[in-house]
Amino acid sequence: MTHTPSALSSTTAVLVVFTPAARATIAAACRREGSQTVIVSWPAGAAYLPSTCYAPARGDVLLGHVAGCPIYADTQRLQMFPAHRMLLDADPARAHRPRPPLRLRPAAA
Repeated sequence: MTHTPSALSSTTAVLVVFTPAARATIAAACRREGSQTVIVSWPAGAAYLPSTCYAPARGDVLLGHVAGCPIYADTQRLQMFPAHRMLLDADPARAHRPRPPLRLRPAAA
């Protein structure tokens, strides 16, 4: 079953900043494997996976797009921290690690 993404409450402000390394990692995954979806699980982390493997669940919200890929997060997790900035980063891809993980951490104000 596919759900329409929810809207965030007006008291929740979310800013996700992608470093150039994170953007490059997601763009490279798109070139290799096709469309990707980024899932933010604040404060636990973030991941990207082929878009065909993900359907928004009840409570998910579309935060925006990076490298042409949608970014989703669960509204309940985001509302636990009503005003925050997140920084998404990644290590450069290497031959032994073509899909480096994304790192999520608080961004400087």
